[in-house]
Amino acid sequence: MFSGHNSPRPIVRMKIAMMLVAATVLAATDSAAALSGEGERRIRESRIVSESVIDGLRSKDLVRVMVAFESARGKSAQSTGRILTGNRSLIASTGKSILASLKPADFELRHRFEIIGAFAGEISADGVLALITHPAVLRVDVDAGGRGNLGEALPLTNIDDLRWNDGLTGAGVTVAVLDSGYDSDHPDLGDDLKDEACFCSGGGGCCPNGGMVEVGSGSAEDDHGHGTNVSGIITSGAAVNGYTAVEAPTGGAPAAKIIAIKVLDENNSFCCASDVIAGLEYLINNHPEVRVVNMSLGTDARFSGNCDTATSFTMGFAAAIDALRANGVITFVSTGNDGSGVDMEAPACVENAISVGAVWDAALGAASVLGCSESGTLADQVTCFSNSSATTDLFAPGAWMTSTGMGGGASTYAGTSQAAPTAAACAALLIEDNPTRSPDSLEVALKSSSVLVSDATNGLSFPRLDCEEALADLHLCGNESLDPGEECDEGPKNGKATSCCDADCQFKPNGPASCDGSLCTRSDICTDGVCTPGPCASGESCSICGGICSSQSACTCVY
Repeated sequence: MFSGHNSPRPIVRMKIAMMLVAATVLAATDSAAALSGEGERRIRESRIVSESVIDGLRSKDLVRVMVAFESARGKSAQSTGRILTGNRSLIASTGKSILASLKPADFELRHRFEIIGAFAGEISADGVLALITHPAVLRVDVDAGGRGNLGEALPLTNIDDLRWNDGLTGAGVTVAVLDSGYDSDHPDLGDDLKDEACFCSGGGGCCPNGGMVEVGSGSAEDDHGHGTNVSGIITSGAAVNGYTAVEAPTGGAPAAKIIAIKVLDENNSFCCASDVIAGLEYLINNHPEVRVVNMSLGTDARFSGNCDTATSFTMGFAAAIDALRANGVITFVSTGNDGSGVDMEAPACVENAISVGAVWDAALGAASVLGCSESGTLADQVTCFSNSSATTDLFAPGAWMTSTGMGGGASTYAGTSQAAPTAAACAALLIEDNPTRSPDSLEVALKSSSVLVSDATNGLSFPRLDCEEALADLHLCGNESLDPGEECDEGPKNGKATSCCDADCQFKPNGPASCDGSLCTRSDICTDGVCTPGPCASGESCSICGGICSSQSACTCVY
């Protein structure tokens, strides 16, 4: 019991509690008023704001969004429907114009991109109402969060054969890995790291320095382990040990260099797609030497078919991946581990990404993993957790995969996260074999595998990675890749002759000047300065080709 002089205290506490309740009610009233019925009607009529943004504004003052934009157009002009890309000055001026239309109280900027027409941040209902009136804004969507898509694999895909029989190790090839980071102290990884950066804005900042962005030494240090495992699948094996790993299995391309971009936090999650897109833009702006990108991650949102124009964040993913591809970079993305047979996570659903699902790498008996169970497992059996759709590109081993572990030693994971870097390692070997190979030719070769696997969830068949077969395919005349002994190679793979190139991948006599950048091709001869397929007269000058004819021989072009 309370004594007399203590009796007022509960009354004071009650008054304080009542005041707090009243304040909470007022705050809730103010928050609800932030999105009025009229405001919601106007937002819906714009048709450019997602339902998830509207739902968020009903309960919160600010919602994290990504805004995609095109160049500003007049009132009567039709929208292109395409995000603005490439033109840095136009992107900067258009972005500035849109941001100027937002009051400081209505928007807090998190990411602004240089080569992609988009920005991200926290926005209020009034901010959204301002955005929908700007003629350049294409889409406003929640800045979607997501997660990482958690020793028989290399023999199954014949990657080992390329190392032992062809001497390929990934030397001279740089691979970028966007993940939870990289254990730079691991003895099997230490000399592979070329550069590192972090774009991780969850929880107010999840980079090693506690901030949202960090670049330089230590900026991608792993605090989960997922990224270290993924990186090891590609490049485990130090040069000092002859590119053979000592604490974990050797990676598929042990001599490849890694650029580690940390975008996942200690829980293997990302708050926002814009963090991942910022990492991709960092690569485009700073690392033209990158030839392969691996992203073993995906949004919580899934998409059937190609998603390039579905939302502001998929537009951003597509713009970045398209820019990388135009620069000669092939991008691999895990499909996700939801067990869906109708859709994939982003950015796997982007058309120019190589989406990779997972198969079991051996007969391992019954298994329960990632929320699903298998009564039995076999090599090349599609895993129960793997997502796929009609647009999935490739499958590769993803369960179980032992690779480098955070803090040293080895770690074992299962997931499409492990399938994607297996394919990325193969691509590094194919590029080492011939650095002139384009992403298009690599994709065709990888997807031409004669090994097909069937996904029971949708009845569809998909190519399973066979790296040795891909290499052999790339050495064929007609594969659109200039290989040893070929003067030209325009495809298609049946060796069909084209205007410049014959069926044996040699320049045609008297071919057009555009074939090889010279007026005469290698088998042409010159008569009176004109390329012809016949012999020239004795003593005739071939000024264009740079030679002189004799009575017994033709004048051939000099290179």
